[in-house]
Amino acid sequence: MAVLGISLGNRTTGIAVVRNKELLECRTLTVRNAKANVHAKTAAHYIRQYKILAVALKVPPATHLTEQLKAILKSVAKALEYHGCMVAYKDSDAIKEANPGIRNTGDLIAFAADAYPLLTPERSRELSNRQKYHHKMFEAVVIAHLHERDGIHKNSP
Repeated sequence: MAVLGISLGNRTTGIAVVRNKELLECRTLTVRNAKANVHAKTAAHYIRQYKILAVALKVPPATHLTEQLKAILKSVAKALEYHGCMVAYKDSDAIKEANPGIRNTGDLIAFAADAYPLLTPERSRELSNRQKYHHKMFEAVVIAHLHERDGIHKNSP
């Protein structure tokens, strides 16, 4: 079963699909001046395309939840419920707990690139950029990977 990893943000959202320890797709979605449902429509697209039943959703800490981000989260959660997906909500602490080697964004990017070598060129570009743009994508890859690795959804339909 494929796992959809989503790392939500106001403007930038990371998306990754992992199945059987293989990275099927990953990308960064950038939304400017759009409604919250754009994120939900994108999630629904991947759910249909890959027949997703399990979703790992990285949420920011409560102190970073703006009204816009709350609306995005609500919209995405509603779409996931509509499609019958099992959702695991994760935060940075859950990622660090699942893999103590991840202490910061650089470690997270390195972990993702080590787990999926096709991300190595993306890792090099991200580390050389002053403005970190794709870190949400790397977060999505890592949470999908950890969710599948830990087999949280294995006993589900």
